[in-house]
Amino acid sequence: MKVLLLVLSFLSVSFSCQFYIVAGDKDSNSYKIAEELTKNSSDVCIKQQSHSSSINIYNIINTQNVLFGFFQADILKNAISRDSYNKLSSLELLFPMYKETVQIAVLKDSSYSKIEDLDNKEIAVGKELDDSFMTFLLLSKDLNYDWQYVDSGIDSGIRKLLTGEVDGILTVGQAPNSKLLPILDKIRFVDISKEYFGYENTIVNRSVYSIKKDDVRYNHITDSKALGIDTILAINKNLINSNNSKLVEDLLYNYFYNKIKDAKKKPVVVKDTTAQEIEKNVELAKNKGKALLKSFGLKFGDSKDDKEKDLKKDTAVQAPKISDEEKLYNSICGINGVKYGLPINIISNNVCAKLKSEFKF
Repeated sequence: MKVLLLVLSFLSVSFSCQFYIVAGDKDSNSYKIAEELTKNSSDVCIKQQSHSSSINIYNIINTQNVLFGFFQADILKNAISRDSYNKLSSLELLFPMYKETVQIAVLKDSSYSKIEDLDNKEIAVGKELDDSFMTFLLLSKDLNYDWQYVDSGIDSGIRKLLTGEVDGILTVGQAPNSKLLPILDKIRFVDISKEYFGYENTIVNRSVYSIKKDDVRYNHITDSKALGIDTILAINKNLINSNNSKLVEDLLYNYFYNKIKDAKKKPVVVKDTTAQEIEKNVELAKNKGKALLKSFGLKFGDSKDDKEKDLKKDTAVQAPKISDEEKLYNSICGINGVKYGLPINIISNNVCAKLKSEFKF
């Protein structure tokens, strides 16, 4: 009887899913965001995949009820450019969700300092079809480098790097990569100073590794130039109807509403000094200056140029200060579909209009 109840319970949960969102493995940022998006909805289920945008692209086009999902922008853009049968024409952009960082680690005592030094060298990358593997292929093609690659998981790649079997290891993910932290005393990162295939230049500051200032073991770790790439959320417009459109809109609105709400500034501590006191102190300083000049037989006064400068300064229109909440809103809703090779879905416009109205931006 208990077994029957468990089976019925499982079936009822399965059948309650109206559609799916595709994400990465359970350790990925995309899966964690998918969990947050769907935590209050029984209508949307996460269809977990390997850490591969390529597989997610296949599933959103070919799997029934997969409505939307996460994709690394460089991989999706490349797939669209090679889509001779227009199978991806049904995809539309919802939002860029977060940034990944492309880095190449080498042994700290190696002679490599920039990506150009690694031409004709062996690079460890992720397993075939993993995002790091696909990014490696796109990057090497754009660079026109004769890179030799070893496809392996990051653990295997690290071992090969430490034993000298490969010259570097390419990683894609949020910096710092947790897998590299235990070997920071043995590695460093080469600079990638140019923008390739739509990647953006970014700086990975030494501070992200939480290195103590007096820890000499990590003197070789410096700020490094890397590449940034967005992970975006896209939807299959062919599966949208009035019901699931409203559901996706509500999921995204609630997610971003909470993010903007959490971005409120901490109270600013204002010193107990009134404007009148400040003005009084300025006047006292000016009187002391007059007295000093008088003692030297000089006259106190402002030049014509100084008066004009002060007048311009007083009448200049000050740019309004933007709150942290509005900055976050602008980063969310300043969507550029051309950048990703996708049209923007109407759901995004609706979500942004509601957020703007709610927070009165």
